Amino acid sequence: MSMATGKGAQYSPADFIYARNHGPVFDKAPGNDELMEMVLALTAEVSILRDRLDTHERIAANGDLPTYDRVEDYEADEEATGFRARTRKRILDKVFRPLKVRLARLVAEKSES
Repeated sequence: MSMATGKGAQYSPADFIYARNHGPVFDKAPGNDELMEMVLALTAEVSILRDRLDTHERIAANGDLPTYDRVEDYEADEEATGFRARTRKRILDKVFRPLKVRLARLVAEKSES
């Protein structure tokens, strides 16, 4: 699994695991692809849980008990859809921030040389 950035440069997602202000932590260590897959799967689950929590809160705000059937049958209106999209973007921005920082540094280093 690799991504191209610029003129034929190949970087693996493993190249971009970056601890805030401390440099690469797992750079090309064995298991990085699996670790990235796990992080992405957990991120998807957190997003789903946030949507379900929002559904519970909206049902309860209407004075109803958020039962399983009410939650499953709930159809998000435009306001809920917008709120969820903003929440999802915030989660993804937070999760992918280290990758964006690392990629920006790699691109900057490559353009300097």
